[in-house]
Amino acid sequence: MNKTHDESVYEPQEDSFLLAKSVALFARGSVLDMGTGSGIQAITAAQQKNVESVLAVDVNKQTLAYAKEHSRHEKIAYQYSDLFKHIKKQQFDTIIFNPPYLPNEDTVQKVWNIALEGGKKGYELIERFMGQASNYLKDSGIILLLFSSLTHQAKVDEIIKKYGLMSVKTDEQKIDFETLYVYKIIKDPFIVHLNKKGIQEVQRFTHGKRGVIYTGLYRNKKVAIKQQKRETKTYTLINEVATLKKLRRYKIGQPVLFAEHADGEQPFTYFVYPFAEGQFVLEFLQDTETTPQDVKNFVQQLLKTMRQLDTLHINKEEMHHPLKHIIVQKRSKKLGITLLDFERAKYTPKPHNVSQFCEFLCRARSMLQKKGLQISVQKLRSAVQQYQTEQNEENMEKILKMLKLANS
Repeated sequence: MNKTHDESVYEPQEDSFLLAKSVALFARGSVLDMGTGSGIQAITAAQQKNVESVLAVDVNKQTLAYAKEHSRHEKIAYQYSDLFKHIKKQQFDTIIFNPPYLPNEDTVQKVWNIALEGGKKGYELIERFMGQASNYLKDSGIILLLFSSLTHQAKVDEIIKKYGLMSVKTDEQKIDFETLYVYKIIKDPFIVHLNKKGIQEVQRFTHGKRGVIYTGLYRNKKVAIKQQKRETKTYTLINEVATLKKLRRYKIGQPVLFAEHADGEQPFTYFVYPFAEGQFVLEFLQDTETTPQDVKNFVQQLLKTMRQLDTLHINKEEMHHPLKHIIVQKRSKKLGITLLDFERAKYTPKPHNVSQFCEFLCRARSMLQKKGLQISVQKLRSAVQQYQTEQNEENMEKILKMLKLANS
């Protein structure tokens, strides 16, 4: 792309004019022009009847002086700031951002052109911006963002989702060896709903087949929010909430802080619970700091919990492959263990929580042996089969003996 070599001012180029088209169409109310450069977006916004005021911001003081001199308008105020750092807490109807987006893979000299380059991969500055933008955007506000195919479009899409935002492409232009994109970005209505419930700093964390997990802050504590995917027709969240509430008296699973429906279409669209810090089970077993005694305590506690679920006739499911279902916290005196994902849990007269977890132990035999826990797969499976025939304490004790845990 043909861009100026003068780092103090980014002169209007193809990307500037492309973004200005969308600014003329969509800018309204109070406007923040982030990284104003020459001031072209600020001037374009100020000329629109629906725009009341424009705050033009830049991290380069020389650039600001140039913009003030060459882009004067009664609606425009200029301010120095590194992204949102020096902007007082307020919310805008429109935020405009034409960031430096070219990648810089110069790991030797580490010379950065702040007017052109957005980071090693090109999208790092966009991610910094998106991580703060929601706090400065009204619930009904929009962000107009320009970036290039050189910035990795799929990664930008991922960043937008991560911070609870939704986007639609409003324009694009092919030039030389890249394509320019203009996105109109809004807050996800679900995130707006959570904010009104007092949950702040919401971020997309992960997703599964039936749900999406977000994290946030609720009453100054980190929480997880599990939202059922709209295309999921089965009411798995209803089942999970009911199961977790039933199991709380036994201190199994996480407490449900609250569960609600955001759109009125389902009895529960999401529920909120304390975020469980710690390691997933394989991380725990492979950690060099995990001691043999830690492993023994872990297996013993899990078997005790599985036995309790069996006696309650609640089958959790997926305990034969619980890679994302167990969180382990290393504490000074004993381990903390949290079970996750009860959406498939069900009542059954013949549960198999113990047998499923023992099957996982058989599969993880080599890792366990490295931590000093000897397992005879054949003998353990035989003991499990006997336990499944008659689920009593005597047969449970035989399983513990197979794992040399009876007296530990």
